[in-house]
Amino acid sequence: MSCRAAIMKHVRSLPPGTLFTTRDLLSKAYLRNTYDKTLARLVKSGELVRKVRGMFVDADTEKPEYSVAEIATLKARSFGKEIRLHTADAADEVGLPVEKNEPATYIVNGSTSKFLLVPSGQPIYFKTACAKKNQLTSGWAKPNANAETSGSILSLTALMSVEIPHRCFSRL
Repeated sequence: MSCRAAIMKHVRSLPPGTLFTTRDLLSKAYLRNTYDKTLARLVKSGELVRKVRGMFVDADTEKPEYSVAEIATLKARSFGKEIRLHTADAADEVGLPVEKNEPATYIVNGSTSKFLLVPSGQPIYFKTACAKKNQLTSGWAKPNANAETSGSILSLTALMSVEIPHRCFSRL
């Protein structure tokens, strides 16, 4: 089976509109360079759409829009990172007055990195946080995670029961 056929077989095995990464393919029988060249050819021919560097979707089943959180979560997972909601976003969700988290920034347990969304060029940042911030955000495991109380990631009563210095919610 050719590399192109192996990639398309993988794409067809996914639910429609599902994003996948180059790393998802690396367990197959070809070299990384072969996958990279073949993916580039598939994007050029219009069979695949590149969303960010190393992340693709089938052109026929592509959703009209993917959320930044969805792309960031998949990108972090592909590199073995655990992604957490930025403290500014978590504080904003419970109504605390903080600066908006612009551009999109997420706390990760790995190294700091940045990538750009392909159509818009919007930067997404992964930043490592100090141990104290990681401890504070341990309950905020994923962006847009289901909350236990009133639609927020962290309940206001839980926040009130812990003394958090204001500087913990400043920009990373």
